[in-house]
Amino acid sequence: MPNNNWSFRLVLAIFSLIGLIFAGASPVTADGDDGSSAWPTGCVAADSSTPGDGFTAPAPCKIDASGVDQDQYYIPADFDHPVQGAGGGYYVNGNGQVPGLHKTEGARTVTVTTSDNSGTWTFSYSDVQTGEEAKNKYRIVLGETCKKEIQGSTRYRDAVAYVTNRDDLTEFTFSVSPEVIDVRGLVSVIDTEIAYNIIDGDTAAMRLMESDDGIRGLRPGVYRVKFWQSRDDRPWEGKVAKRMKLTVPACGKVASVGPGSGQARGDLKRLGCRVKAVADVRGFTLAPKARYELVRKPFGKRARHGSFAVPAGQKRSFVVKRLGHARVVLTLKVKQPTGKWVKLDRVIRPRCR
Repeated sequence: MPNNNWSFRLVLAIFSLIGLIFAGASPVTADGDDGSSAWPTGCVAADSSTPGDGFTAPAPCKIDASGVDQDQYYIPADFDHPVQGAGGGYYVNGNGQVPGLHKTEGARTVTVTTSDNSGTWTFSYSDVQTGEEAKNKYRIVLGETCKKEIQGSTRYRDAVAYVTNRDDLTEFTFSVSPEVIDVRGLVSVIDTEIAYNIIDGDTAAMRLMESDDGIRGLRPGVYRVKFWQSRDDRPWEGKVAKRMKLTVPACGKVASVGPGSGQARGDLKRLGCRVKAVADVRGFTLAPKARYELVRKPFGKRARHGSFAVPAGQKRSFVVKRLGHARVVLTLKVKQPTGKWVKLDRVIRPRCR
């Protein structure tokens, strides 16, 4: 049996609403008219607006970033009209708009209308550049030890590229696609990751991989890296923002990593009967200087240890003298900030006259 009280209240509500509309009373508004509680951070109200005909939908808002590239407008969720029912929507230039942020594509003004004449909002955008884009940071970190491919014996190192969108006043976001090329032309790196929409102050990590189903990193060798960058979702069609040469050391040696990583580097190279030592502290940031140790072990004799320090930001090279005629093993080590000595390189100079 129907509830007569409920039916009476429903009919009364409908007639009251109709009376308000035709009597010219103040328009009905949706809960949270300005929508500010649900707006994204930095979104502000329209420059001008017109209420709806008896009902005003939740208001959209705008983000007027520096310049024009990141200007956007925000569309709330579809609304329920008290007379026309659910499914009320928003339009720009007659085109329906899905909820969320939309780029203005450089437009100086954007007008948002609604179905059933439920409100109109106009946004004006400035093209003033409020600051210069800060210099962003690019670096590559290699694994300290080698791994084997999933099915096979090829050895490789983990390789991760980090890109930081430096925090500044421009509020630009961008996407990055690293391109890794083996200088020998023997290896094809096809499964490197891509980072999309890196916002101000954030750092994105992208694995550099020869193949995601096998060699999930880079095998020893020398590579050229290009960081392709754009402000849309197709960075590989953008511009080269950074070029870098990457050396992936042979397995058994400490990885040589990119500038700014805090890792001191070094190597040894035979020059006939002599050996050249190189200590590279460029990009070292964890201490004012890095301490190295060179160990010389002649065949059948005790090892001799010699230490030296190189100031941060410098590179030092020298030829090791007084090696004698016997076979000798030389080892170059560096002391980490933790106090641990790490082997950088090792060479064997055969008997020499």
